[in-house]
Amino acid sequence: ASLDRMGLDQVEIAQAHWSAQRFQPWQERPLWEGLADCYDLGLCRAVGLSNFGPQQLDKCLDYMDSRGVPVALDQVQFSLLSTAPLQSGLIDLCRERGITPIAYSPLALGALSGKYSLDKLPKGPRGLVIGQVLKGARELTGTIEDIARARRRTPAQ
Repeated sequence: ASLDRMGLDQVEIAQAHWSAQRFQPWQERPLWEGLADCYDLGLCRAVGLSNFGPQQLDKCLDYMDSRGVPVALDQVQFSLLSTAPLQSGLIDLCRERGITPIAYSPLALGALSGKYSLDKLPKGPRGLVIGQVLKGARELTGTIEDIARARRRTPAQ
């Protein structure tokens, strides 16, 4: 139905936004099977993943390889404040397995954008998170602001 609405026969990538392993582990294998089925039916040219850590990514890649399904990418949170993909070995695994890692939230949910300060936080849960992040990142945010000022740009630029 979605392909019909878009006027397409096929999309480039069918992507899973989260691994189900931590939340509903019994759904993990059916998630992989569904993505592989989309490829087998010609509905997509490749599969993409998001928020898969190195262990789960490796397992999923083995499964997709067994079905002959190309996995193009793993989209993960990555910023100067969120370097887990480097520390966990995920980036190395992507390189080894031919997967493109794609970073999202490079400004750490806005914490590095210059938009927020400890005196000016967004409302709700996001404000609580950004407030905690900013408390521990004063040196980094100061450096970013200095660089931006010297280049006559905003921190986000």
